[in-house]
This record gives sequence, structure tokens and C-alpha cells, in this order.
Amino acid sequence: MALDISIAYDTVWKKRVLAQLYTWNVNGNLFSFIKNFLNDRKFNVKLYDKISSSYTFENRFLQESVLSVTLFSGEPPLHYRRQSHILKYVTKIKNLTDHITKNIFHNPLPINTLPSRYTVFENFKSISENLDFQTQSLKKIWPSLPPWLWSPKINIQLNKYRKHNTDNQIILSLFAEITSYQYSNYTHIYTDASKNKNGVGFSVITDQENHLLQLPSNISIFSAETHAIYQALSIISSSNTSNHYIIISDSLSALTAISNPCPKNELIQHIQKLISEINNPICLMWVPSHIGIPGNEKADMSAYEATLSPLSIQINSLPSFEYFGIIHRKII
Repeated sequence: MALDISIAYDTVWKKRVLAQLYTWNVNGNLFSFIKNFLNDRKFNVKLYDKISSSYTFENRFLQESVLSVTLFSGEPPLHYRRQSHILKYVTKIKNLTDHITKNIFHNPLPINTLPSRYTVFENFKSISENLDFQTQSLKKIWPSLPPWLWSPKINIQLNKYRKHNTDNQIILSLFAEITSYQYSNYTHIYTDASKNKNGVGFSVITDQENHLLQLPSNISIFSAETHAIYQALSIISSSNTSNHYIIISDSLSALTAISNPCPKNELIQHIQKLISEINNPICLMWVPSHIGIPGNEKADMSAYEATLSPLSIQINSLPSFEYFGIIHRKII
């Protein structure tokens, strides 16, 4: 894929570039050199034998300079990128006991190598300690069914109706009709998640109780929503009943990810494994949020409460991609 940005070099905000370099600890003579390179650039326009007055570039990189290409790309210094790649890669594969490179990573290097050389895992440990970076990532698992047989029951009938142009009462009536006729003997479980200034939490609402759980404050709402569905499935798995269950969520992205037969997200893999192993008939259903569905409204309020309550259960196991953002913030 080729990408061309129109007048890209002519619209670069120089102050932002300098501020970013400063956060990367680029200072001293190098910082002064780059600052002088960017500032006080002037140009004239010549037409035949006439030359215009001089004008100053407010925001612009010289296209003829190699340094401009480096600054425009926005890449951090090499040692930061090296640390970032080591942390991300090892975080991704360290729980794979059958990974092809496990012997290379864990075993000491041959004696004839330089004393300063370390294995990737040794570097990972050193960088992690310096940055106070800890991981508790979910283990990758192989799907229990071949992709062509993966077909979970996910109901998204209400996705045809948009909140902005459909009266809430119509959607409420359709929801009541669907659940009454298609899932009359199903036990309803509602899930929802909340991400706000207090943190990240999610709730699972069953007939018997409200389950409140918390996640680290820097993870995405997508992971919180999928964690809620995973928790609902765990409750069903341990229920020891023969009931039919319908898990009702307002996260279409989470349900779409679950329908993917080849997910890379470890949490989605675990959800699919639970769905395959549970003997109870299970259906997942999407509903729009904040239209007055009682169970969904209750789950929404409980999810917000979960971000505040000291009684919320703390969950620390995350999919590996969530750690990538943490790594970026810690290094950059």
C-alpha cells in the first residue's frame, strides 16, 4: 500500500516536534542543533529577474534534508524502540510453552559470545525492572473447533434500528417480542462495562446477584466489555444447572470479535473455549444502550459502581495487546 499525504512537510507543527523530542530526553547540543535547523527559515520567490521580499516559514520542514524525513516520521530514539520491541514481543510469546524460540530465549548464550550480550528474556527482565513493568497476560489457547464449524448463537436483530431515528419505545417493544418468543425459557444475564476518571469496571447481573469487578485503569472499554461476557460465561459454567441462558450486552464490537473464528485476542479465545465447553444452551444478544431496557440500565449503573466500590473484585489478567499501550506510555 502506498500512502501520500498532501503538503505534509509544509504543515508540520515545529513546536510540537521540539516538545516531543524533549519528552524523549533529546537534549543538549543535539536538541539545540535541531531547534536551530527548524527555526528562522526564510524563502523568496523569483519570477524571471524579479525577487520577492523574504518570508519566514512558520511551520515547515525542508524536503531536501534527510533530517526532515527522520523528524517527520516521529520515531523515538533507537534504544527506546529496541526496549519497546523487546517488551512487546516477549509479553506476546512468553506464555507459549511450545513456542519455537523458547530454547533461544531461556538458555544462556554460548560462552564464546561477548560478555555484554544477553538473551532476549534477560533483556526483558532488566528493562521490566527498570520501568516497573509487570505482566499477567492471558495464555494463548488453540480453538477447540475448526474455524468452519465455529458458529456461536449471536442475535443482533436490533442492530437494524438506530437510536437517533427510531423511537425508544419501538426498540423496547421489539426487544420484548424477541425475548418472549425466541428466548421464553432462557435465563437473562446482563453485562456492561464503564471507563471513567475513577477507573475501569464491569458488572454481571443475574437473577440472584450483581457481580462487580474492576480492571486496571489504563485498559480499553473493549477489554472491559469482553471481560464482562467472559465472567458471565464463567458463572454459567459453575452453575451446575441445565438452564438455557442468554447473555445480553450493548457491546457490538465484543460480540463481533467473539464471532470471529480465528481471533488473536487471548480473552476472545478463552470466551470461545468456554462457549464450546458449556453444555447449557447459550445465546448472546446485542441491545442498544440507554434506551430503557431494565436489565441493561441496571448493568450500566452497576458497572459505574464497580469503578468506585472497594468491594469490587480486582481482575489483573489481560490480553497481551493491552500491555502494548502500557509499554508505549512507560517508554515514550
